[in-house]
Amino acid sequence: KKSALQYFSYWINSVRIHSPASPLALVGTRCDGSESRDLYQNVELFIEESILGEYGGIVRNGADGLSFFPVDNETGSGVENLRSVLGQVARVEASAREVPIRWLAFLDEIIHNQDQRPFLRLAEIKSIGLQIGMERAEQEEAMELFHEYGLLCHLRMTEALKSFVVLNPQWLLDSLSKVLSAETRQSLNVMELDKFGLSEDVSRTYNKALASRDFLEYVWGEEEIDYLMDVMKYTMLMSDWNFSSEKYYLIPSLLQDDEAVTNNDMRTGWICCIFDFSLSFLPKGVFQRLICLCITQCGLCQAEDKIPEPMLSKNNGVIHFAEGYTVHLRQNEAESCLYMYVDNKDYAVEMFAYIRSMITRLNSSIMGGWLAYDVFLEDPTSGEMMTYDEVITHEVEPWFSQMSEVRQGFDIDVDSFIENVFE
Repeated sequence: KKSALQYFSYWINSVRIHSPASPLALVGTRCDGSESRDLYQNVELFIEESILGEYGGIVRNGADGLSFFPVDNETGSGVENLRSVLGQVARVEASAREVPIRWLAFLDEIIHNQDQRPFLRLAEIKSIGLQIGMERAEQEEAMELFHEYGLLCHLRMTEALKSFVVLNPQWLLDSLSKVLSAETRQSLNVMELDKFGLSEDVSRTYNKALASRDFLEYVWGEEEIDYLMDVMKYTMLMSDWNFSSEKYYLIPSLLQDDEAVTNNDMRTGWICCIFDFSLSFLPKGVFQRLICLCITQCGLCQAEDKIPEPMLSKNNGVIHFAEGYTVHLRQNEAESCLYMYVDNKDYAVEMFAYIRSMITRLNSSIMGGWLAYDVFLEDPTSGEMMTYDEVITHEVEPWFSQMSEVRQGFDIDVDSFIENVFE
């Protein structure tokens, strides 16, 4: 029961982060109708006790008097009921806003002109709109609505992103997975890689998480590479790597365990703070995206002052933000916690403010503002981890004298170096 609840919580929280207003249907598979009503009632009781009180928007199975839909793919049992209810929900959602008829004609023409391609160029979309009498401003308004409803994907943060309109979201997911999944390596043509001189590029990508543009172009194709690279940078799945003479791109999801990083010696004088997500939810990918933001900031520092190369592994990162400013970030997935160790307590508050600002930026840009966590700060004298209130009560330094900065963060222009990702 505990593992089932953890499974439910993970996926429902994931849906809520990325689509908080969407209705959600729970479907129980391999239910051919031969199961006893008592089994269904036990599942229903579990859902009512563990899920319904925490999550709104669960679609009700009125026909069976349940909060989930038992179905069987082989016999078709329960499928028609599920299809009918989902159709009703979809009609309610779609009727929430009235749109001009020409917008529907615009969408039909876009789909008609797709010609089996997963995307269209924005110039093609504009031409279609003009042909049916839609000016540019109205086209953009319609495209924004189509994007919101998931009918197409049109990102607009950079020129490369603006120029593509993705009509098949599965193509986008498949394209990104070709790089983000280490399993892709097994499907690559070794002889062809040797022919193109990419064998070392492949090894570096999957062993050190550092990809070259040549390798990305080989995987994605010349036409799509700029768009897909910007998608990965915008979603904080990739960042520039400015610590070598050659140009590479860090992909943190490909990082592997490395004992040299994991067992980094926490010398005397290092001070710790904990971002504790255990009472809410720490989604997969948060730590990797935090690493991307840190590496982006390091790249700015590297341009001004020669600093050591970061040491990175799957759940750890030893990062130098400037000469003498070293932070060790560690993720503990079992505890749903992010640990930050700073090698000098004199600038612990400053480093804490940087990391917290990055988490805030990541939360608002990618996680829909749903991340919630508690902060614990170390008393360097006793080694005890304390809450804000305990730090104030015991006047624990270095945190106490700068408590306003600790609580609110410094006025750090995180956006200035986030924008640098796209330069």
